[in-house]
Amino acid sequence: MTNLTLDVALKGRNPMSMVLPAQDVISTNLVVSPTNPSLPTLTSVERINSRISDFGIVLDDRAQLDRLAKIVNVHYLSTPRANWVDTTLRLSGELVAGEPDQQALRAVRAVRAPTLHAAETLLHTESSGNPLARRPAETELVDSITSAVQAENPVWKSNGAKIALYIGKTLLDMIITQIIGVPLVDILRHAVAGIGPVA
Repeated sequence: MTNLTLDVALKGRNPMSMVLPAQDVISTNLVVSPTNPSLPTLTSVERINSRISDFGIVLDDRAQLDRLAKIVNVHYLSTPRANWVDTTLRLSGELVAGEPDQQALRAVRAVRAPTLHAAETLLHTESSGNPLARRPAETELVDSITSAVQAENPVWKSNGAKIALYIGKTLLDMIITQIIGVPLVDILRHAVAGIGPVA
């Protein structure tokens, strides 16, 4: 088994080290299509970001995600799995403290889960050569995000700025825009306002 070790420097706290089995977070099974060539990289990075988030950590900025993308592309996606080697990367972030910030982080996780699932589903559907089969998966993605937001609507309304800040430190908007052509912000805005799904 090949491991990706992340050493995360945390503001005002001791650094945290986490070891992730590479095969659990690298999306090697996604079909690369002419319309979505970077999706395996984006989803791999966001899977790693999800694991980091499980520890209550938010990365400092998009530059940290760019560093992850470089590791994913150079050491994993462009390399046969039999040749993968253990890799270590240093990142920087902050440990989320306080209930409002933790609620914001949970709200982001609720959007992340259906997004990553949809990325895989839609690319496999696309590879079948039947573009009409995409529509139900796209609708399911928008409905899942809408439901996740509306289930926690008070949190989104009271802590929307913090949630937006945390979403800005993910690749969720890029993934959603690539797979369904609708920006995440539009889906979220409609969901918070209680309007029906957009897609």
